[in-house]
Amino acid sequence: MSDEESKPVEQGPGSLLQEVREQQGLSVTEVADRLKLMEQSVRNIEADDYKDIPLTFYKGYIKNYAQLLSLDPEKACQSFDEYAKKHGLASKTLITPTYRDESAKRKRNMQAVRIFMKLISFLLVLAFVYSIYYLLVEKGYWNKFINSFDKPEAQQELPIDSNDTEGSNKGELIPEASMSGSLPLLEQSAISTNNQANELSITNELPLENEASQTSVTSDANNINSSVVSSDSLSGLSLFFSGDCWVEISDGTGRILVSGVKSSGHISNVAGQLPYQITLGDPSVVSMNLDGQPYDLSSYSAAKVAKFTIGD
Repeated sequence: MSDEESKPVEQGPGSLLQEVREQQGLSVTEVADRLKLMEQSVRNIEADDYKDIPLTFYKGYIKNYAQLLSLDPEKACQSFDEYAKKHGLASKTLITPTYRDESAKRKRNMQAVRIFMKLISFLLVLAFVYSIYYLLVEKGYWNKFINSFDKPEAQQELPIDSNDTEGSNKGELIPEASMSGSLPLLEQSAISTNNQANELSITNELPLENEASQTSVTSDANNINSSVVSSDSLSGLSLFFSGDCWVEISDGTGRILVSGVKSSGHISNVAGQLPYQITLGDPSVVSMNLDGQPYDLSSYSAAKVAKFTIGD
């Protein structure tokens, strides 16, 4: 019986672990993945080769290996200690250059990962700051936001002025009505005489007023003709969006015709004076016609902001 009990110690704990692993149908790669070890370390354990790293590490590896195979980890560690004492492994084990190289390589990899994460974080912060600057300054959203608070105040002042003027006019009419009722009878004859003189002056001024009215009618006709001519000089622009895109269009007078994000399938039809200043967030999803003629946007890069002028 003493010979049979000494065989497992002579065989080594690694050989026993290898036999159980093969019986359970596990490969060296699967064991290495589960134990978070390199495949070479697993092979060294199964070959009872414990010379590349200190025994303390191998003892922990064997304990975890035994737990993975549903064996008693304490017996596996005891078998390893007996094997190490019998073969004098405690005095022979040294840290080899291979182990040092692997440890240094791990440290370098960890440092590279930390540097990479710091770089990614810096780029994200930089992109966030630039996006805020682009929206507030380049696109003028900050000015539009400020102007939106100024417009309601101007609209509220208009009714106050009109009421004041109406009140002042009413205040002027009331004294005239009261004064007309308090005139003496003697003065009424003089007033009637003055009225006759005023009627004569009015009849003399009628031709002049007719001429002035004819002049005003002529000027109105000229204004209408000029407005018709200006409407004929307007140029039509049509845009079809096959995807979501930010767009801003202003005409030759500086008036903004379109501004904002347009969704896929949207069609914008505008008319204004040439030239048009156009900004597109993604020109690849926009088709454009100027006065019914297609305008080529293929020269602009996709998913990049395009600023251009047409109709010079």
